[in-house]
Amino acid sequence: MITLRPQIGPQTAFHQSSADIVIYGGAASGGKSWSLCIEALRHIDNPEHKAVIFRRTSPMLRAAGSIYHLAKELYLPLGAKLNDTQMKFTFPSGASITFSHMQTDAHRLAWQGTEISYLGFDEATHFSEIQCTYLLSRLRNMSIKPYARLTCNPDSTSFIKSWIRPYLDSAGQFADVTKCGLNSYIGFNDKGVSISSSRDTDHTLSLTFIPASISDNQILTSNDPSYVNKLKALPLVERKQLLEGDWNTSYSAGEVFRRAWFKPYNQPPITGAFTLAFDLAGTVASAKNRDPDWSAATLIQRNGFNTIVHKSWKVRKCGGEVYQWMQQVAQESKQIAGMNLLQAFVEQEPGSASKREVEVIQEKLSTLVKITGIPSTGSKVVRARDCSAAAEQGKIFMCPGSWNEDMLVELESFPGGNHDDMVDSLTSLQPGFQGVAILTDRITIGSR
Repeated sequence: MITLRPQIGPQTAFHQSSADIVIYGGAASGGKSWSLCIEALRHIDNPEHKAVIFRRTSPMLRAAGSIYHLAKELYLPLGAKLNDTQMKFTFPSGASITFSHMQTDAHRLAWQGTEISYLGFDEATHFSEIQCTYLLSRLRNMSIKPYARLTCNPDSTSFIKSWIRPYLDSAGQFADVTKCGLNSYIGFNDKGVSISSSRDTDHTLSLTFIPASISDNQILTSNDPSYVNKLKALPLVERKQLLEGDWNTSYSAGEVFRRAWFKPYNQPPITGAFTLAFDLAGTVASAKNRDPDWSAATLIQRNGFNTIVHKSWKVRKCGGEVYQWMQQVAQESKQIAGMNLLQAFVEQEPGSASKREVEVIQEKLSTLVKITGIPSTGSKVVRARDCSAAAEQGKIFMCPGSWNEDMLVELESFPGGNHDDMVDSLTSLQPGFQGVAILTDRITIGSR
């Protein structure tokens, strides 16, 4: 016989709740994915049991260490047959547990007419409210009282915060443990927007929030005592969310970068490879656009775990003048780098036109430096996270220059400032390119 038992504490409370909707988590590593999978097993002896667990995208489900791979470890020893193409487990009774994605709001309509007895959303803050509410309408079963279970980490911009607001403190920041686990009620209007209710009616669902954190997962902390320190090494915003369970923190100005994190560098020159990063714009100021974006370039050098920003440039030019400026920057960078290796990169937007532009740049700079196009991926905030963490840890140093203040102002204003050209340059390099040493704790800066 195989026995699966939750840990004493929030995990047990999650499985004991009879609420129609239970939202579980609010911090990292509270055993959320395990519980979501285990709860789906409650009715596997009933052939009418049809469970579906969602992640936002298919790659999130297929990635190593995902909830789908965890499900394989849990379900296959119980006699489930797996259709890997459909990501569907079928048990001897005929009951099934399916894993699926819902990348866009329109994808929800693919579930029209289906009947679900157990609905799970892993990382529910990644979904829109209309996606969740539409799938709640698919909770129908004649022999099982259908129910939903959602896991999450804090996100101040997600609709989940409004759903759990009755369980947070007066500031809406942290879970109020005296309220958590008690049932509240929620209804939805004809547009799928939630409406909180103080009483149970035919038009409401019972809902509760059960917070959990790394301190509640004794198995994980016993197997990996250093895991808490790994969370402490995260950027400020993620650390507040995932370690402290802070529902108010967000990627707003002053939270991603702070000027006090960047230390001046006044030491003698050192040896080591240099990296020159370009981020280009092609607009000059005009009567219609008095404050266009800048083209920026930054020269950086890695020294062990630290990054040294040697110099930055920013201009507003277009056409052939941009190429001339890039040549001047490359020439000056070679003089600063001296005998050290100098590598150059430029952000490459999607599309064939950008590819041709990179080829032109490579030809223009061929006698000065080899330059590589780096495709831009992910949002600007996501690309800034590694550098944010390194800066907060005091690993980024700046050589004194007239460009320092411009850089600090822009970084402190990110995201949401008038310009983010420096941040775009800062995050233009992505891991995985051979010879690029300044990847996860680097900074690039621009100057007027």
